[in-house]
Amino acid sequence: MPNTKKFDVVAFSTHGSHPTRNRNFFTSVKNAMVGIRTGWEDSGHVRFHVFAGSLVVILSLVVGLTVTQWAVVFLLIGGIISAEIINTAIENICNLLRDKAGVPYEFTGKAKDLASGAVLTLAFASIAIFCVIFIPKIIRLLNSLFLI
Repeated sequence: MPNTKKFDVVAFSTHGSHPTRNRNFFTSVKNAMVGIRTGWEDSGHVRFHVFAGSLVVILSLVVGLTVTQWAVVFLLIGGIISAEIINTAIENICNLLRDKAGVPYEFTGKAKDLASGAVLTLAFASIAIFCVIFIPKIIRLLNSLFLI
Protein backbone atom coordinates (compact mmCIF):
# COMPACT_ATOMS: atom_id res chain seq x y z
CA MET A 1 0.00 0.00 0.00
CA PRO A 2 1.54 3.35 -1.04
CA ASN A 3 2.35 5.95 1.57
CA THR A 4 -0.25 8.70 1.22
CA LYS A 5 1.47 11.14 3.56
CA LYS A 6 1.19 14.69 2.22
CA PHE A 7 4.38 16.58 1.49
CA ASP A 8 4.47 20.06 2.98
CA VAL A 9 6.46 22.25 0.58
CA VAL A 10 6.30 25.24 2.93
CA ALA A 11 8.10 23.23 5.63
CA PHE A 12 11.15 23.06 3.35
CA SER A 13 11.14 26.76 2.47
CA THR A 14 13.85 28.77 4.20
CA HIS A 15 13.45 31.92 2.15
CA GLY A 16 10.82 34.54 1.47
CA SER A 17 8.15 34.39 -1.20
CA HIS A 18 10.74 34.24 -4.01
CA PRO A 19 13.53 32.00 -2.72
CA THR A 20 15.34 31.70 -6.03
CA ARG A 21 14.69 35.10 -7.58
CA ASN A 22 17.91 36.52 -9.02
CA ARG A 23 18.49 40.21 -8.56
CA ASN A 24 20.12 40.80 -11.94
CA PHE A 25 21.43 39.16 -15.09
CA PHE A 26 24.94 38.62 -13.73
CA THR A 27 23.60 36.84 -10.64
CA SER A 28 21.54 34.62 -12.93
CA VAL A 29 24.61 33.75 -15.02
CA LYS A 30 26.67 33.10 -11.87
CA ASN A 31 23.99 30.78 -10.50
CA ALA A 32 23.73 28.99 -13.85
CA MET A 33 27.51 28.46 -13.88
CA VAL A 34 27.25 27.00 -10.37
CA GLY A 35 24.61 24.64 -11.76
CA ILE A 36 26.88 23.54 -14.60
CA ARG A 37 29.75 22.98 -12.17
CA THR A 38 27.47 21.04 -9.83
CA GLY A 39 26.30 18.88 -12.73
CA TRP A 40 29.93 18.21 -13.62
CA GLU A 41 30.84 17.33 -10.03
CA ASP A 42 27.71 15.31 -9.17
CA SER A 43 27.12 13.33 -12.33
CA GLY A 44 29.55 10.99 -14.01
CA HIS A 45 27.11 10.97 -16.91
CA VAL A 46 27.68 14.70 -17.52
CA ARG A 47 31.42 14.11 -17.60
CA PHE A 48 30.93 11.16 -19.99
CA HIS A 49 28.83 13.27 -22.37
CA VAL A 50 31.39 16.10 -22.30
CA PHE A 51 34.11 13.56 -23.15
CA ALA A 52 32.01 11.99 -25.92
CA GLY A 53 31.12 15.42 -27.27
CA SER A 54 34.81 16.34 -27.34
CA LEU A 55 35.55 13.23 -29.39
CA VAL A 56 32.77 14.16 -31.81
CA VAL A 57 34.24 17.67 -32.20
CA ILE A 58 37.68 16.18 -32.93
CA LEU A 59 36.19 13.79 -35.49
CA SER A 60 34.29 16.71 -37.00
CA LEU A 61 37.55 18.60 -37.48
CA VAL A 62 39.08 15.55 -39.18
CA VAL A 63 36.24 14.83 -41.61
CA GLY A 64 35.17 18.43 -42.23
CA LEU A 65 31.60 19.61 -41.67
CA THR A 66 29.42 22.22 -43.28
CA VAL A 67 28.27 25.16 -41.16
CA THR A 68 24.85 23.54 -40.80
CA GLN A 69 26.36 20.24 -39.72
CA TRP A 70 28.49 22.05 -37.12
CA ALA A 71 25.35 23.73 -35.81
CA VAL A 72 23.59 20.37 -35.53
CA VAL A 73 26.59 18.81 -33.75
CA PHE A 74 26.81 21.64 -31.20
CA LEU A 75 23.05 21.62 -30.63
CA LEU A 76 23.09 17.89 -29.97
CA ILE A 77 26.10 18.03 -27.66
CA GLY A 78 24.59 20.94 -25.73
CA GLY A 79 21.19 19.26 -25.68
CA ILE A 80 22.47 16.00 -24.26
CA ILE A 81 24.60 17.71 -21.61
CA SER A 82 21.66 19.96 -20.67
CA ALA A 83 19.30 16.98 -20.50
CA GLU A 84 21.75 15.15 -18.27
CA ILE A 85 22.01 18.15 -15.93
CA ILE A 86 18.19 18.34 -15.76
CA ASN A 87 18.09 14.59 -15.10
CA THR A 88 20.57 15.04 -12.24
CA ALA A 89 18.44 17.84 -10.78
CA ILE A 90 15.32 15.67 -10.95
CA GLU A 91 17.18 12.78 -9.30
CA ASN A 92 18.34 15.09 -6.49
CA ILE A 93 14.81 16.41 -5.92
CA CYS A 94 13.38 12.88 -5.94
CA ASN A 95 15.98 11.69 -3.45
CA LEU A 96 15.18 14.64 -1.18
CA LEU A 97 11.45 13.93 -1.39
CA ARG A 98 11.98 10.24 -0.68
CA ASP A 99 14.48 10.69 2.16
CA LYS A 100 13.13 13.82 3.89
CA ALA A 101 9.42 13.81 3.11
CA GLY A 102 8.75 10.10 2.98
CA VAL A 103 7.44 10.07 -0.59
CA PRO A 104 7.38 6.40 -1.61
CA TYR A 105 10.00 5.08 -4.01
CA GLU A 106 7.31 3.98 -6.47
CA PHE A 107 6.60 7.67 -7.15
CA THR A 108 10.13 9.07 -7.00
CA GLY A 109 11.50 6.09 -8.92
CA LYS A 110 9.00 6.64 -11.71
CA ALA A 111 10.02 10.31 -12.04
CA LYS A 112 13.70 9.36 -12.10
CA ASP A 113 13.06 6.68 -14.74
CA LEU A 114 11.15 9.16 -16.90
CA ALA A 115 13.93 11.73 -16.68
CA SER A 116 16.65 9.23 -17.55
CA GLY A 117 14.46 7.87 -20.34
CA ALA A 118 14.31 11.35 -21.84
CA VAL A 119 18.12 11.54 -21.84
CA LEU A 120 18.37 8.10 -23.43
CA THR A 121 15.85 9.06 -26.13
CA LEU A 122 17.90 12.15 -26.98
CA ALA A 123 21.09 10.05 -26.98
CA PHE A 124 19.56 7.55 -29.43
CA ALA A 125 18.39 10.38 -31.70
CA SER A 126 21.87 11.92 -31.52
CA ILE A 127 23.48 8.63 -32.49
CA ALA A 128 21.14 8.34 -35.48
CA ILE A 129 21.98 11.90 -36.58
CA PHE A 130 25.68 11.19 -35.99
CA CYS A 131 25.42 8.22 -38.37
CA VAL A 132 23.64 10.31 -41.03
CA ILE A 133 26.30 13.05 -40.87
CA PHE A 134 29.46 11.07 -40.27
CA ILE A 135 29.21 7.67 -41.99
CA PRO A 136 29.28 9.12 -45.55
CA LYS A 137 32.17 11.42 -44.59
CA ILE A 138 34.14 8.61 -42.96
CA ILE A 139 33.58 6.37 -46.01
CA ARG A 140 34.79 9.18 -48.31
CA LEU A 141 37.82 9.78 -46.08
CA LEU A 142 38.72 6.08 -46.05
CA ASN A 143 38.24 5.86 -49.83
CA SER A 144 40.59 8.79 -50.37
CA LEU A 145 43.21 7.36 -47.99
CA PHE A 146 43.20 3.87 -49.44
CA LEU A 147 42.22 4.84 -52.99
CA ILE A 148 39.38 2.35 -52.94
